[in-house]
Amino acid sequence: YLPGLDKLSREMKGDVGLLFTNKNADELEQYFKEYSELDYARAGSIATKTVTRNKGPCPDFPSSMYEPLRKLHLPVILNKGKVEFEEDHNICVEGDTLTPEQAQALKLFEHKLASFQIQLLFRYREGTVTQLVSDDVLAKLEDYQKHKIDKMDGDDDGY
Repeated sequence: YLPGLDKLSREMKGDVGLLFTNKNADELEQYFKEYSELDYARAGSIATKTVTRNKGPCPDFPSSMYEPLRKLHLPVILNKGKVEFEEDHNICVEGDTLTPEQAQALKLFEHKLASFQIQLLFRYREGTVTQLVSDDVLAKLEDYQKHKIDKMDGDDDGY
């Protein structure tokens, strides 16, 4: 037990983690500000660019992928046992909110439109808890976490 940890435990809500290190705090905070990995966008995300699939064959997909691709509302056909697009098709348009089908199609065609980042919210040092983000950021995070829990409970308010 360390003094002041109870203050930190009150902030442990939702999708958060703890990092214990003896690294310099300023260097660590700078590292996480700069850290970013491309990731597949999820349904409900905003498309950061337009992704178009041109008419023609899809050599990376076996014929068994025809039905799953059709279920994603993609204009594909089977031509001599090969899957191909029957027309040019926008999988998503920049600025649109992605549907579950679009998010899955982007993943299948290996288009990463999201950025994964870690945001440090608090720092504990020598008995003191320091908030590293604004109250607005914390409020938005709490709203997001509440929506996530409500959605899991079947109470989807269209967030």
